[in-house]
Amino acid sequence: MAFIHSTDAAGNTLRYELPAEEGVLITLGCAEDATLRFEGEGVAAQHATLTFTDGQYAISPAEGAVTVNGAPIEGAMLLVEGVDYAIGSLHLSFSPEAGADEEGEAPAEESEPQKKVVRRKKSLRSTLNTPAPVSRTENPIVTLIIPFYAIAVVAAAFVAGLTLRYWIVTGGFLPAEWLNK
Repeated sequence: MAFIHSTDAAGNTLRYELPAEEGVLITLGCAEDATLRFEGEGVAAQHATLTFTDGQYAISPAEGAVTVNGAPIEGAMLLVEGVDYAIGSLHLSFSPEAGADEEGEAPAEESEPQKKVVRRKKSLRSTLNTPAPVSRTENPIVTLIIPFYAIAVVAAAFVAGLTLRYWIVTGGFLPAEWLNK
């Protein structure tokens, strides 16, 4: 059994139990029909989706941006424990197994089967320094231009060096016969 924890700006944390059924699509957002409904600034109606495939959960942006440790993602990314995911103003964290929460207490039972509330003062922002796996696609034009740019910089430095050497050796920047024409 796995859980997703959402923490709002006030430090209130809600814990949601995630189903471990292959191919299940879980929608995150503020819409009435969202599987996990979140209220918060910047949360879209169908903000993101979670899927369970091959024993792992993945998060994907839908109508809103999803950031991982502060960096936006463009496609699906596996959920990893200890990483800070954000949708709008809410910070999400993932725990792959049930058990005691961070304060060492077992989760309390409530009337709703999939939602458990745990109030904590500790912020999840401490995980922001954890490096996030970010996939970047390089523009092929940029890939071609970078070597030429490096060659141009080296050539300019070489010419500047030759000019400076000529000036030091001759005592002038340009030969006198060039200036008298």
